[in-house]
Amino acid sequence: MKQMMIAALLAMSIAGATMASAETVTAHHGVIKTTRTEMHGKQIEKVTCREFLALQEQFQPQAVSYAIGYDKARKPDDAILDVSGIARAVPVIQKSCRTTPQLTLIQRIRADLRKL
Repeated sequence: MKQMMIAALLAMSIAGATMASAETVTAHHGVIKTTRTEMHGKQIEKVTCREFLALQEQFQPQAVSYAIGYDKARKPDDAILDVSGIARAVPVIQKSCRTTPQLTLIQRIRADLRKL
């Protein structure tokens, strides 16, 4: 049941984008782990700012929080996700993505989170 809810939230977070693959998704104490996720047929690491900005604005915070969580899961020593900070970070990420739409969303998030 928990995995179904996570899968539904993940699907909503990318605003109708087709999930080509989500091989292993688990949740334990609020931590979501996945071995591979694709959006629009691309791995999440390759999703560009341009593609992020094409999402409906109401779903962009979920996409940002998923990308941050995905990125942090790859670095266990930095595994704390400040959920309240997402609301503050999204406008900054949106603005910087407009200036550099060719960068990947994760590159942009990494750079912007250092500034906040």
